[in-house]
Amino acid sequence: MKLQKIFAALAVSYAVLCAVPTAAQVQWTSILETAASPVALTGTTAVKLSDGSTLSVALANDGESNALRISKISSAGSTVWVRWRTAYYQIARGVFAHSDNSASVAYSDGSGRLCLENLSAAGDSRSKNCMVDYSYPPITLQQAADGDIYIGQGSPRAIRKVSP
Repeated sequence: MKLQKIFAALAVSYAVLCAVPTAAQVQWTSILETAASPVALTGTTAVKLSDGSTLSVALANDGESNALRISKISSAGSTVWVRWRTAYYQIARGVFAHSDNSASVAYSDGSGRLCLENLSAAGDSRSKNCMVDYSYPPITLQQAADGDIYIGQGSPRAIRKVSP
């Protein structure tokens, strides 16, 4: 009986010391905080809104991906809200203010489409129209007197009128 216990103890010790490798297991997880330094913003475009605030749009790259940072800044200089949109690789194509304090932003999304998005004064998306992005000849954007946006693109040139 004593010999069986010794062999059992030796077998367990051998199994522990010579364990067969198994698949990697997660030992711990940690939620990453925001970057220690701010993400670089490039291609910043700004437009003044009718309430005196400013809408700022910039391309941000954290080293892995691009995002469009859309923010409303009060007339006192404090950030009212920030919204992020997936961006292709380009800065905002156009930023337009409207009389109701909303703003429209034209940008290329992650799939290369041109999107025209209207944001309310509170930063909520009210409408978003995306279309094929013809890069040549370059897109032309113009705001009409009634607040609608004209988009000229492609060859031969196609003109669209989009209401925010």
